Amino acid sequence: MLERVSLYQTHLSVPGVGLDASGIAIGPRALVLFPSVDRLVAFLAVYTQAGTLDATVESVTIDMVSSKLKTRELLLRLDSTSTDRMDRVAEVSRLTGGFTFTGTSRHFIQYRDAFAPFGYDTQEILPTDSELVLYHSTFSQAYSVERSVELASFLLKLRLSPKPRARSARTDAEHREAMTEPAQLWMLAESGLAPSLLRYLVRSGVGARVGLTEWPAESPLDTDPGRRWLFRVADLPQRMVPLLTKTPGITVFEPVAAGVAVEFGYRHPVELRACGAFREDGLVLFRAGAQPPLRMERLPELADAATLAKLERASESEAVTLEPVADRPHFQISLRLAPASDAAGVVSATLVPPEQYPLLRRLLYILGPNIIRTTRIAPTPRGAFLVNEPGLERLPIGLLFRRMHSSIFIPCGMDLLPAVGGPALFSALGSPADRFVFMLPSDAAAVGQSAAVVVVAIETRDFSSLEQAMINPEAWMPLTAQSLPEASNDKFTSVWFEPLSAFPLRDVKAIE
Repeated sequence: MLERVSLYQTHLSVPGVGLDASGIAIGPRALVLFPSVDRLVAFLAVYTQAGTLDATVESVTIDMVSSKLKTRELLLRLDSTSTDRMDRVAEVSRLTGGFTFTGTSRHFIQYRDAFAPFGYDTQEILPTDSELVLYHSTFSQAYSVERSVELASFLLKLRLSPKPRARSARTDAEHREAMTEPAQLWMLAESGLAPSLLRYLVRSGVGARVGLTEWPAESPLDTDPGRRWLFRVADLPQRMVPLLTKTPGITVFEPVAAGVAVEFGYRHPVELRACGAFREDGLVLFRAGAQPPLRMERLPELADAATLAKLERASESEAVTLEPVADRPHFQISLRLAPASDAAGVVSATLVPPEQYPLLRRLLYILGPNIIRTTRIAPTPRGAFLVNEPGLERLPIGLLFRRMHSSIFIPCGMDLLPAVGGPALFSALGSPADRFVFMLPSDAAAVGQSAAVVVVAIETRDFSSLEQAMINPEAWMPLTAQSLPEASNDKFTSVWFEPLSAFPLRDVKAIE
């Protein structure tokens, strides 16, 4: 039987429980009792959304306890550093179906609620040798601890869930403008696929660091340890994300906390950033599905991807030289651009001729910050090429292009004749992954008629951020100065002041 603690009460029956400066009954430790695992996961998920466990993470443990009735429950232990923290713990536990207690090593009393604002005390202590005794307004029970689990081990056993897709009333153009390129990512590639991925990143101008990791064999039948290549990419373009996330043998991870990354497109049920349960000098990779997480006590040695790619190219150059193929007839046909009514697509690039630079300068003042931040520009003698992955619908100037392939652009409203696919054209051009190829109509083409194709290839490294180009525009958009007419030699009227007499107008003299 519990009784409420009254104001100015000086004696409490529960060992280790005292009154703080506000007269609230509180002990040095806190316990939260849960009837099932899902309640405990819900508590951690809700608590870490707006709070952190960093202050007490070393003291957080999870125990599986059983009563004399052989019922098993879960017990979360943590330090009760203050009544403010305990009030939040109690509020979240009530929301997720738990019971909050405070005390010391063995006896724990129910924490305060609205019925007892200063807490609870018990009239008698249960005579028992059990490891834990909990006193609640609805029950008093003794428990024995079966086993304990660390917080990090418990988090590793939780499965990931897909991220919910955000639904809003915004248009597709606004949604694409709000998209930003992903920040630092981790990628895990199988040994057979890693060299190809390495060369692909280097050709595309993507900076990355690469290391080799090893894990114990996952099956007793395996004789060698599991080896995979670990890539750390600082700035991965948005156009590469669908390809890498859907390629078998490559797994992309998104960092969520120091030393923790979750598979791209998924989320952990608990906010890992607020837990601080993993070492910052190591790395834990949470994989989706039934695959267990991969845990590294320390990061492997990471080398620059460009350095490793140069070594591979040097070794390939020492291979046997192939003899040229004998002359044989070739079947070739010229490509042409023709108007097409069904050639729809997202405007991904535009070519602004030099004579439209003043109009472009005025349009830059009305563009949003997202489109300016994600747009890249490359000035050429033909004009300025602007490329934006989400889309350039809000910049209706110049010759607009749609993306035919990841590196090939074709004018909007036109299509190639014959109808060659993007992958075949990309292969015929030599797979220029490090360049952007623009298919331009010939200058002599009439409006509404087919035209010959003029191919313009620009290296991706020549594209710079539009923000930087706006700060220093003289290199590609020089300002025009107008000369002022020379001043004429006409004489100007002289004006001076003299003391006024009694008749001021009488003394006025004519000015020659």
